[in-house]
Amino acid sequence: KHKYFSGSLSILEKIPKLYGLGCFHIVMFHKSSCTKQLVDLLETHILQGINFLAICEGVAGLNFKEFSERMTCFSLTQDSNTHINAHQDYDKFYDDSLFSFSGDKKLLEIFLANFVHKQPHCDAKMETIARTSKMITCDHTFKVSKYICASRGSDKCIKQFENLFIVLNEDHKVVGWRLTKSTSFEEIRDLLQSINDCLDNPLQTVIVDDCCKVRYQYQSIFPGVVVKLDLFHATQRVIKTFPKGSEWSKQISTEFGLVFRADGDCGATRCLTTPASDIIEKNLDNFIKRWEDTLNQNAKTFKECKTSMFMLRKDAFLEFFQVKEQSAM
Repeated sequence: KHKYFSGSLSILEKIPKLYGLGCFHIVMFHKSSCTKQLVDLLETHILQGINFLAICEGVAGLNFKEFSERMTCFSLTQDSNTHINAHQDYDKFYDDSLFSFSGDKKLLEIFLANFVHKQPHCDAKMETIARTSKMITCDHTFKVSKYICASRGSDKCIKQFENLFIVLNEDHKVVGWRLTKSTSFEEIRDLLQSINDCLDNPLQTVIVDDCCKVRYQYQSIFPGVVVKLDLFHATQRVIKTFPKGSEWSKQISTEFGLVFRADGDCGATRCLTTPASDIIEKNLDNFIKRWEDTLNQNAKTFKECKTSMFMLRKDAFLEFFQVKEQSAM
């Protein structure tokens, strides 16, 4: 163990990389620094879903374990006649700067500072991936943004964003993302324009959650692109209208998901290629006939089923099924 009281970024940068990487495992941030091992540990735990407070407690536990081992070794070197107060010795743990550990707020600062440092490299990687993309899937998710807030005082936390907008290509690789305060297209226009600017060839297809509403806006960024509705949102429009907790809701939800599969493909995971639009339309028509009495009791469900039939006839999301099938479904 060595104490590191201060450091100069300009001095550390002048150390040859051959020696700097091997001998000085120090990561410098604004008004603070830490070992690279701590940053790596922090990244690994965050990716596993462990919160900052739990990580802080884990680091403290590791430090205390080493402190205890050193205290044990120290006690063995003492004269047997020497009186050692174990409680007083172990109380020194919190006063020893050699075994100090960061609090959860400091770990959060380190994580964010490390993200800012790596963000240009991530952006460059996403741009490289976007260049050869032929199709993108765009969607707003609400689950992530609710965990992002700014601290005001000890307990008060102010929410900053409403959505996380994500853009994936046909290989399910991220080519762009942004935290937004609404689902307004103007908040993501420049992001989409930057993706279009780096494409080697014009984009062929864009998959969105509301193709009728945003088709012309996407086509203003990607001229001539085909805009389709994604399967997840197409099915959710119908499934979310089913009454929750009823005896038939789970069964009808499962059967509706099979409408968009080939005959015989009834397992939990899709195994066969997505059938042609006329077969899907036939499956949907059979589904409506089978559950006609039940559907007639719920006007919203019946309306969404008819809307899905209309979208199929317009070929609003067929191409998405076929492209998606090759990569993931």
